[in-house]
Amino acid sequence: MSQDQRVGVIARYPVAPGRRDEVLEAFRIYAEESLAEGSGVAEVFAVNADSEDPDIIWFYEVYADRDSYEAHFHTVARRRVHDRLDGLRGGEIVVTQVEPITLALRGSAFAGGSASRDGWNSVT
Repeated sequence: MSQDQRVGVIARYPVAPGRRDEVLEAFRIYAEESLAEGSGVAEVFAVNADSEDPDIIWFYEVYADRDSYEAHFHTVARRRVHDRLDGLRGGEIVVTQVEPITLALRGSAFAGGSASRDGWNSVT
């Protein structure tokens, strides 16, 4: 992977039993703070609840390049989300780096507010 290629991350985040809503809220706040901070911001940050296990959260991030990915480790927003998540993890986080190839988003899916007409809980 070259320095100027996009960097993707897929992560499986196990949640302590009964704490899913707190974890989802922490990631929602992180998305807002990360966008406001500007440096080290993911081009895509998607949080997903596992459809079979309520104590598993999946998230997917895409960074413009290796420098952006590395910068995100040093952001205030990342430090804050780790503080918010303290004690809410239910096991080991599994993180896999991937090379993003194709991403297609319907124009209205992420438009406006915290809940678009398409039902996406989005931060813009």
